[in-house]
Amino acid sequence: MSEWQKEAAIFDVDHTLLRGSTGAAFLLEAFKAGIIPLSLVFRVPIEIVKYRFGIFSFQDIGKKMLPIRGMAIEKLEHIAQGRYRQLIQARLFSQALQRIEEERNKGRIIILASSSLDMLIAPIVEATKADHFVATRLQADESGLCTGDFIEGPAFGKGKLHKVDRLLRELEIPVGICSFYSDSMYDLPLLDKVKEPQVVNPDRALRRVARKRSWRIHRFRV
Repeated sequence: MSEWQKEAAIFDVDHTLLRGSTGAAFLLEAFKAGIIPLSLVFRVPIEIVKYRFGIFSFQDIGKKMLPIRGMAIEKLEHIAQGRYRQLIQARLFSQALQRIEEERNKGRIIILASSSLDMLIAPIVEATKADHFVATRLQADESGLCTGDFIEGPAFGKGKLHKVDRLLRELEIPVGICSFYSDSMYDLPLLDKVKEPQVVNPDRALRRVARKRSWRIHRFRV
């Protein structure tokens, strides 16, 4: 494949490459480490249900992150590289790993694109040997303390499309020749742009769209 014919296979992470949510798993480990309150952990099932039913708001999540405002980013990264790392890697779908290898064998560059925090998908990037990734990044002040804001906004919805498109431009890969795997209706902006939209364990809204447009639907399990 010549340089100007490079293609990419893009993968969402939560519910697509692995069972459950990286954010939920991390919050539980952070609670066990004593750095976040139990009240924040109790919010997780509610937010997951809202996400799956299409009424999730990343702006609301920013407000609920108040307990980590002023916390050292380094401390959060330490949790993400501890027991959380092994737990989250164990949740990877074997079919997803196989699919990644199939895409790689086609000569495609592997990109992970997640609305989760960059430190939380780092173990997945490592396990899948992805070439590049796009994620949400926490903002830190000059002392390395979390401000509670995101750098350049979250990689969510149109925000994910924008960040992926910017990366692809840097790699000189047109988004219109790529494949993208996702479970969520929130990723429709990017699914609409790629050549090969691939739907994995979809929520109800995305399942309806996929069936109407004859998109391929995958069922991945651990």
